[in-house]
Amino acid sequence: MTYRIRQKVILTEDYIQIKAYYILCCLNKNEIHNYMNIKNFQVDKKTERNSEGDEIKINYIVCMDIFNKKNYFFDKNFSLEEAEYFVYIVNDFINKKKI
Repeated sequence: MTYRIRQKVILTEDYIQIKAYYILCCLNKNEIHNYMNIKNFQVDKKTERNSEGDEIKINYIVCMDIFNKKNYFFDKNFSLEEAEYFVYIVNDFINKKKI
């Protein structure tokens, strides 16, 4: 089993790049997303039940493409503040690029 130890988001003039760093360096992953294919980012809030039956709140960051299709951007449960801050920063950056 591998564990992500960190993720780096790079905002450039032309694209958003996600670099994920794993404990096993042979499993590094790079993703490049073109701004033209992105409508916006959103926080997807879900409530699920764990194995004990307790409700848990899960916050995902999703990317809406130009066809309104949800793409889960990270496979991680974020704190609500962390997810909303990321969405605010990236949406602001993308909106400035589209002007």
